[in-house]
Amino acid sequence: MTAITEAHRPIEKGGIRTRPAVTRGFGQSSIEMTAAEALAFEDRGSLPAGTRVNIPHLASDTEEQRREAAVTLRAQGLTPVVHVAARRLRGRRELRAFLTDLHEQNLSQHLFVVGGDPARPAGPYEAALSVIHTENLGLYGVECVGVAAYPEGHAKIASADLWAALQWKIDAIRSQGLRAEIITQVSFDPHAVLGWIEELRARGFDDMVRIGLVCDADHDRAVSFAQRLGIRSALALGGPGPSRSATRKLTEGGFADQVREGYSSSVHGAVAQHHFTLGSGERTLVLLRAIQFDPIP
Repeated sequence: MTAITEAHRPIEKGGIRTRPAVTRGFGQSSIEMTAAEALAFEDRGSLPAGTRVNIPHLASDTEEQRREAAVTLRAQGLTPVVHVAARRLRGRRELRAFLTDLHEQNLSQHLFVVGGDPARPAGPYEAALSVIHTENLGLYGVECVGVAAYPEGHAKIASADLWAALQWKIDAIRSQGLRAEIITQVSFDPHAVLGWIEELRARGFDDMVRIGLVCDADHDRAVSFAQRLGIRSALALGGPGPSRSATRKLTEGGFADQVREGYSSSVHGAVAQHHFTLGSGERTLVLLRAIQFDPIP
């Protein structure tokens, strides 16, 4: 594990503790696809070399499939980011075995740790923080740990509790001398997201924030996905009418356009788009070709 030097030590700025600021700017986009999609992904020309591709920890995918997907993506010149869902883990032995496997395959540099979909944990880990606290991730070659955040709030969690949980996770990552990165859950209100990032910066977090958006124009699929994550604003978007039209516009690119229009490097710092494809096969490839992956000049 990398020793904690002065460059790694947290800085307290009225809330979130972090290291000195990284380069500001609108960075290269990342995407998220299932292991099955990744294994079928052969169109190298759709994404720039080095693009980060997150592989979620789903009940339908085995550890072997996720590892194979990561190997496949890396062979195509992309950067795989494997997820660990705390509530899906049956025990510490399973976690250590998986991390060791990733390390041996040179796939562990970027890791994303999340609580996961199950309401009840399969083992001792109830949340992402418990995984981060349990293991010295640097011993497994991890350099950067991504965690989730809720710019538009959560239907069942108070805003103050969300901020506290985010700070605890970032502090735990920093205490290991590792870099932290935030990926927001899918959002439908660009102004709320930008306002949340501004508050995040005021609290002292200066590293990369990847804004989650839906890379799919299908209203029902997008809203269902967001509601399953507990996104507060998505609860009002399930029926027909104006909300349906508004959501369609956002999922067809309007969200990204509005974020770019409202973005300020001096206010929002290091930011990028994170695309949830919510698709499979040819549809995903078509959507990926349509994404603008270039940073803002």
